[in-house]
Amino acid sequence: MGSLSSPPPGVPDAAIQWGDIGTWVGAIGTVLAVVVALSLTLRQRRLERVNEEQKQAAKIAAWLDVDVIVGRPEVRLLVRNSSDASISLFRAHIRDRTQPSAPPTTIEINGVPPTGVPLVRATGLRLPPHTEDLVYWVDAIEFRDFRFRRWELGQKGLRQLKKAENT
Repeated sequence: MGSLSSPPPGVPDAAIQWGDIGTWVGAIGTVLAVVVALSLTLRQRRLERVNEEQKQAAKIAAWLDVDVIVGRPEVRLLVRNSSDASISLFRAHIRDRTQPSAPPTTIEINGVPPTGVPLVRATGLRLPPHTEDLVYWVDAIEFRDFRFRRWELGQKGLRQLKKAENT
């Protein structure tokens, strides 16, 4: 039995090619470089996809207006989807300036097509008598995009909801 530094029995010392170690190190370095390049490419593609999804989600808008229906002013919700795809499970959370601590009124719409034309929904909210000012505002909206990701646009800006928030 030989020591670790000597070749196995029957193999002459000249058979060990120390130059092969450099080849192995170079090959391992090449493989690592390919792995790093692939991971950076995949990360860049994921970031580009997320940026595109955020751009599409930012094309959803909701606001309120007042229309006179049967002689009484009624607050209407208008929702516009200027993105490239339909959205679903849309919710608008509407608050009342005269009752800031009251829970919001939530209006739900199953689907909003990508037409760019506002979709109008009655809210059932009425203006107080002798008031011309709109006392309600859309505090936040939530919706699901075509990839089933949930988004919220509110006081924190546009953000994708995490799985735990995704209800």
